Amino acid sequence: MFVEILPNAAGRSSSDALLRVGYAIFAMGTLASWVWATTPSPDWGSMVAKGRQYILAGSPWAALWPSIAIATLVVGLNLFADGLREESLRYQ
Repeated sequence: MFVEILPNAAGRSSSDALLRVGYAIFAMGTLASWVWATTPSPDWGSMVAKGRQYILAGSPWAALWPSIAIATLVVGLNLFADGLREESLRYQ
């Protein structure tokens, strides 16, 4: 089992884990910006929620930069997971 199954499943399971981390980061940021906006917590979702009040005042930068940071991190994780999956399929 460790010789045949585990080497073939390691690449797919690690790329799936990275994709799930990206989904969790999006979920945490969304929930923090919608639900947990009243509690002071140092995360990007809270920063987006606090910056939302400045959007109509003409300064959207307070909400834009944390949103870009979340999106960049998740896209980077997805690209890394895709590359990891491609490399694991290459050596089968």
